[in-house]
Amino acid sequence: MDNTVLTAIIASVSALAGVTLSQVSAMIQEHISRAHQKKKLLREKYEQLAEHLTDGQVWLTELLQSESLSQASLRTPIHARKVATLSAIYFPLLLEDAHNYLNACANLHSVILENHQFVAGITAGAQAVHKNRHAVEHASDKFQQTRQALDEKIIKYAHQYTNA
Repeated sequence: MDNTVLTAIIASVSALAGVTLSQVSAMIQEHISRAHQKKKLLREKYEQLAEHLTDGQVWLTELLQSESLSQASLRTPIHARKVATLSAIYFPLLLEDAHNYLNACANLHSVILENHQFVAGITAGAQAVHKNRHAVEHASDKFQQTRQALDEKIIKYAHQYTNA
């Protein structure tokens, strides 16, 4: 075989190998980047979920300190809905506890509204306790228990969802 042809074949194979290696390298880099972005998104959503759970304490205080039925009615547990939604979309291991928490929040809200006595100057929480202490304490305990259970699960699975 002629040296010129052999040189041309070697140059062609080298060029093809270089292009192939470059493409494989780019594909690997893209895969790594995509995996990192997914982990970053999960970490951000996990932080949002934890923040919404923390908002539950503010919600409870605002609900109990409402000074009218209309004000208490507007204090819906939106934070709990956000917790459940984020769990459903991103964190299936938290979903059952998130739904339990949402249900406990909705129940506590209902108990406060159902036991409101329309006494001016007295908070909705105080009125509800005065009218039906047992129901309010039971609903409040359930709220705290489900919140604690979800908080513990968030801590338990943090390593799995926040490795970004």
